[in-house]
Amino acid sequence: MLARIALAMMIAVIVYTQGVKPLVADYYATKKNFAKALEWNPNDSTLHFKTGNIIRAIETNNGDLTQYALWTHLAIRIAQQGNKESATQAINKALWYYPDFKAAKQVAEALKK
Repeated sequence: MLARIALAMMIAVIVYTQGVKPLVADYYATKKNFAKALEWNPNDSTLHFKTGNIIRAIETNNGDLTQYALWTHLAIRIAQQGNKESATQAINKALWYYPDFKAAKQVAEALKK
């Protein structure tokens, strides 16, 4: 009897963390309430990307975003802040992941000028 209760509790925890939490996060994301969505699913790289936290999106990336696109966006952000050297490093990382990525090539060319 005790084993069944323990098993039921384990299943409830798994369903809650793997099922309910992401569903609630998705609900808030559709309402464009990304802060609330991140409370429910703090490791969602797409949510971090949508809030502009590209570094956290890279850290938490679970494959739903491409590394080369993330690094390209990071390079653009860094370049906008005026740090050309760091932006160049970020765009080189993007090109390392996908050497033929057109947007990354365009950013790299712009950084050379």
